[in-house]
Amino acid sequence: MSSFLDVTQGPGPTIGTFVKLPAVESIELLHLAGFDFIVIDMEHSPLSIQTVAGHLAAAKALDLPALVRIPDHTPAWVGRCLDAGAAGIVAPHVDTPTQAQSLKASAQFEPRGVRGAGSTSRAGGWGLLDPSDYFTPRQPPAVVGQIESETALANAADLIGPDGLDALFIGPADLSISMGKPIDHPDVAPRISAVVADCRTRGIPCGIAVGAEPERAAQLHDAGYAFILVSNDATLLGSAGRSLVDGIRAGYTRA
Repeated sequence: MSSFLDVTQGPGPTIGTFVKLPAVESIELLHLAGFDFIVIDMEHSPLSIQTVAGHLAAAKALDLPALVRIPDHTPAWVGRCLDAGAAGIVAPHVDTPTQAQSLKASAQFEPRGVRGAGSTSRAGGWGLLDPSDYFTPRQPPAVVGQIESETALANAADLIGPDGLDALFIGPADLSISMGKPIDHPDVAPRISAVVADCRTRGIPCGIAVGAEPERAAQLHDAGYAFILVSNDATLLGSAGRSLVDGIRAGYTRA
């Protein structure tokens, strides 16, 4: 599977979306739609690890980088998702350097980390790969942390680095709540922009999520974000259906 960190280095916007539906066809459709990567969401959906594993198998077959947003920081979630074939993990609410370092350690084997060996998993080719390809992959999994609190903003510079996070993902809704201010308050944007600028200077990808807003996504790319998550499979399906129905009804004239 292609590396998530590699796809964020392209000249244009790197576009992803969340996956919340249990249907494996979502993965095929998003690939056909042209998304650069996906994030399978275990934090804000009822997806099971078995369903996630099926999604990851489909993504691997399509060479579509697939991250998993884990429900919490438990090392077992990190290890299970990576062994199932994830190109990396997205961890919610990473506030401190200690949390960042713990997450990175959970994604790495001894002596650098604490990830348990499981080479008879998909990541290890079900035991058929050369062990070195499992323990020292050419494309190490990405560890992405969500910045969703004022504490995380203050610590952002110390969350990234060789022993910390590989990328940051700004969660503006939770962040503004943590700051006790509306998301469009003038104090919020400058604090976020400072983090994005620091990431660019240090060569660390920083991303953000928006709805189905093409112009807004393009503006965010121009503002320095390395990757943009746009909507999710469930909302995209519902929005397309609603648009179609509303269009038909708007053009219908009863005799």
